[in-house]
Amino acid sequence: MKKFVNIRFPVIIALVLAAGIWLGYAFKFYNTDIIYITISLPVTVIIALALYIFKRSVKPIILLLFTAIIFIAGFFICFNKITDYQKPEINPNTTYSVSGTVLEKTVFANYIYIVLDDIHINGAAKNVKISVKYQNSDIFIENGYKVYFDTKLTPNKIFEYGHFNSNAVKNIKYTCSAEQIRAEYKFNLFSEMRSALKDTLYNNLSFSTASICYAMLTGNTGDMEIQSLQSFRYGGVAHIFAVSGLHIGIIFGIFNFLCKRFSFNKWISTALCLICIFFYAGFCGFTSSSLRAAIMCTVLAVSQRFFLKYDGLNALACAVITLLILNPFYLFYVGFQMSVCAVGGISTLSKKLEKLFSKIKLPKKLCSAAGASFGAQFAVLPVMLNSFGYVSGAGLLLNVIVLPILSIFFAVLFLCTAISMIITPIAGYLLPVTVLPFEFISSFLIDAGFENSLISGFGAGLFIPLFIISIIFLSDKINFGKYVRILGFVVSANVMIIYIYAASFYPFKGYEIIVSAYYYGGEVLIKSSKTSVLIVTEDATTHSAKTLNKYYSSQPEAIVVLGGENAVSEYGKLNIDCKNVYLAMQIPVQPYKNTTVHYEQSFSIAGVEYEFEDNYSISFTADGIKVCVCAGALIPYKNADIIISSYPAPDCNSLNKIYFNLTEYPHNVKECGDFRFKIKNGILKSADL
Repeated sequence: MKKFVNIRFPVIIALVLAAGIWLGYAFKFYNTDIIYITISLPVTVIIALALYIFKRSVKPIILLLFTAIIFIAGFFICFNKITDYQKPEINPNTTYSVSGTVLEKTVFANYIYIVLDDIHINGAAKNVKISVKYQNSDIFIENGYKVYFDTKLTPNKIFEYGHFNSNAVKNIKYTCSAEQIRAEYKFNLFSEMRSALKDTLYNNLSFSTASICYAMLTGNTGDMEIQSLQSFRYGGVAHIFAVSGLHIGIIFGIFNFLCKRFSFNKWISTALCLICIFFYAGFCGFTSSSLRAAIMCTVLAVSQRFFLKYDGLNALACAVITLLILNPFYLFYVGFQMSVCAVGGISTLSKKLEKLFSKIKLPKKLCSAAGASFGAQFAVLPVMLNSFGYVSGAGLLLNVIVLPILSIFFAVLFLCTAISMIITPIAGYLLPVTVLPFEFISSFLIDAGFENSLISGFGAGLFIPLFIISIIFLSDKINFGKYVRILGFVVSANVMIIYIYAASFYPFKGYEIIVSAYYYGGEVLIKSSKTSVLIVTEDATTHSAKTLNKYYSSQPEAIVVLGGENAVSEYGKLNIDCKNVYLAMQIPVQPYKNTTVHYEQSFSIAGVEYEFEDNYSISFTADGIKVCVCAGALIPYKNADIIISSYPAPDCNSLNKIYFNLTEYPHNVKECGDFRFKIKNGILKSADL
């Protein structure tokens, strides 16, 4: 008789370590006193006594104590790292002399952004990184250069807008702007190799093609056009730019093949292959996904050399444990989450899915590819929804058809680029021929309009655990009976559908107002049982789709745009389907898709009365409650039940003042996260204040 589940101790350790890290994060996020962690001690003792009474064995007690130690260790690893990151080490009002080595360089919107490592502040070495913004393009700066400048440093907050600041993963503790920068050349092996690779590609290919190929080889998408990168994301194949199992596996296979051709000793071959893949991970910046793949390859190679059975989940767990010990912040980083979930999905779901596809008489290789693709896509779906607000419907099919082709292309591109870097005279002939098939695929992805295939409106929240429960019944790692598996999947899937429906139309009576923001802009979502309306200010475009998805409102009735000409002219970048767009400024704009553009000063939607005061301000009345939203510095309102503003509103008599970004006020989205109000029967029922 099969066991219900095969115990994998590395997986248990990884899960317990992750749980401890998450609790340490939660303690810091909610400012909980660390003394409360001591509650775990008596709980552990009680469970240990119960195990001894019922089992009469010390083995379960030893396992429990070991698990408790791992959990507490994870807690303190994360808790202490957040504490260190938040320590005030500089005065934001003081000018410092800063020097550092350029680690990354990106050009965006007429500005140059660089990330510095090997930092010295006023001559003192600091184990942090700094993000620098400057505009002087006359200064030649590339990766590996040493730079010197004077500036004021702004500390990054680890919790912003109710979310984890991804800068903390890279240990970027400060941001600044610089006007006068002095730069000098400094040798760095990885930087030299990246520069040589960049020169080889950009000197022999068009800028667009070279930037995509460079992103595939290094994982750096900084030079790619935003439209091109978005097209790959909408097609669900942007993971080819995240150096991970696909890239590392191919390179490991290439070097393993070469070692066999030259008849190297198997131990020497294994050592050379592992050195090469870790060197490549360093070349790509030691990203979490590249390190995860390199560690899993190491486990595979060691298993083969010692004739041990390789288990994908155990290898994944070993990689997760190693990376979380090195940097517990990886747990909250979307790149790490997607990488781990994709591999986990392939390991736990692909076999069952492959059997399902085989029943419709598909070729064996196609069944295998489809099973792996769908397994990975299902597993990353919660992460995609939580992080980006959508999943790609086209990605489910493209990853089965296009990904194998891209895998072959990557292997050919890697070899041809390496040859071109060594024998430079042939680069102008070899590379253009090499990329011809890829240019066709790239053009197809960019021009196909896969933004129309995006699936959203699922929300995050409780959808994620409900979704996980439903796919657990599809996994081959838990030995459910046939009918239990079917019943469990059907029941959990129906509960999930009911939850989505209920959340999408909440509240059933009355109104809900959600205030959200992200860096340079803010959003206000007004929901009723009939429809929803989204008000956006300035540059909230990249965050708006995620906000709608998070609160189960994928297609609002209308979008209201506040701001100057730039905000109005770029409203189409919202990439949100809606029936109507309302603008205060009389600027002719091209309607986005089938949207109708309105310029009325006042209008009514689902019983809510809206009125523009100026280009930057609008008020609306929902069931007798007046709400004012202001994106400009001038606040034209004196009285309101709720005032939502980008700038101070001291003259407004509202008891509920919410600010999008200002950190000096207690009720601001930047520090507190989203705010939610509920209006029912003309009463402001509750507010997150």
